[in-house]
Amino acid sequence: MAAGRVTTATCSCGAPLPDGAQFCPACGRPITEEAKAADAPRRTGRVTPNQPEATPPPPINLANRQALRAAYFPALAAALLSSLPWVGPLLFLWYPLSGFLCVHGYRKRTGFSPTLGEGAKLGGITGVFSFGISLLLVALNSLLPSDRPDLSESLRQQLSRTAMDEEIRGQVLQIIDDPGTLAALLLLAILAMLGVAIGLTVVGGVLGAKVLEDE
Repeated sequence: MAAGRVTTATCSCGAPLPDGAQFCPACGRPITEEAKAADAPRRTGRVTPNQPEATPPPPINLANRQALRAAYFPALAAALLSSLPWVGPLLFLWYPLSGFLCVHGYRKRTGFSPTLGEGAKLGGITGVFSFGISLLLVALNSLLPSDRPDLSESLRQQLSRTAMDEEIRGQVLQIIDDPGTLAALLLLAILAMLGVAIGLTVVGGVLGAKVLEDE
């Protein structure tokens, strides 16, 4: 009497399957319907097994260290370039580029792609840093000995080379001779420069968030 053959279930990879196995011990393929349903999220990429989900970074503001670190070097580069006599007028290039580089650096540090709003905030932080560094450079430069005239005298020289009515020229000179008015004009000029710096870096930050969002 011939002995009957005992058939052993095997996986599609060829490995034998123990009784009651839900997954192949060799390749990990799900065997039963329950195992296939449980394994579906992993196979579709929605869940990474044995790896915790990444924690989102904190809100982007002046208290976010990663944002500050990402903004520092682009802001420093923009401030230095803008202080050079021949390339300084190209600040409409340096400031947007610094905002763009800040977004790129933030993505490298955190692994998260900023939204357009977050890119604008990163650009704004870069603009504030760059303007502050520029003011510091101007202050340090003013402490150095120089034969250049002071602000009031410099304005007088520029007015003397400008074609305008003598009555209007006299009124402008009176404004220059008033320390309070001159200080107010200087403050307005500083605020205008701050607005330009922040505006251009915000544009660069938004552009960086838009261009880099799909990378």
